[in-house]
This record gives sequence, C-alpha cells and structure tokens, in this order.
Amino acid sequence: ARCVSQAKRALASAGEVARRMARAEAAVAEHQARADRAEAEAAELRAKRSSGNAERQLKEACRRAEQASSRASSATARAEAAEKRAKALEDRVNAAERKASSSREAEVAAEKRAEAANEAEATAATK
Repeated sequence: ARCVSQAKRALASAGEVARRMARAEAAVAEHQARADRAEAEAAELRAKRSSGNAERQLKEACRRAEQASSRASSATARAEAAEKRAKALEDRVNAAERKASSSREAEVAAEKRAEAANEAEATAATK
C-alpha cells in the first residue's frame, strides 16, 4: 500500500513536472513566436525604408539626368552658335581674299598699262 501511494505520489509529481515542462515549453514557443513576429515587422520596416530610399535615389537620379540633358542642350546650342560664327568669319576671310586678289590683279594690270605707256613714250621719243 505504501509502495502504491509512493508510486501515486511519484506519478503525480511526474505529471506535475511534465505539466510544468509543457507550460515552460509553451512559454518558450510563445516568446519565440513573438520574437519571430518582431523580426518580421523589423524586416518589413527595413524593406519599407529601403523602398523609400530607393524611391528617393530614383528621383535624385532622374533630377541629375534632367540637369545633364539641359547642360547637353546648352552645350549643343553654344556649339551651333560657334559654328555659325566660324562660318561667318570664314566667309569674311574669303571675301577679303577675293578683294585682295582683285586689287592685286588691278594693280598688276595698272603696272602693265604703265609699262606699255612707258614703252610707247620711249618708242615715240626714239622716232
């Protein structure tokens, strides 16, 4: 009888220990689940922040691209204007060369006429 009662107490004690262990395991599992949820929420917040950061970076990249495009357009306009000025200058140089050439031709023609006149005078003087 005493063995039976000791066995009953041992079983009761073992049952209590098992229940306590089960409760402890449940508490650990609950804490682990809370930690997992907290980690998931933190990951979600990081993802949102990263997404917002990526959005800001995209906007900044677009803004820089627009500025670069504007600078390229300005540079193109300046290059076209410089090209027009160079062409106008070239036209003026060509015109000046033509004028100088025709002046030189007129000068040569005048020299030839003067020589011819001189020869005519010399010929007339010798006759």
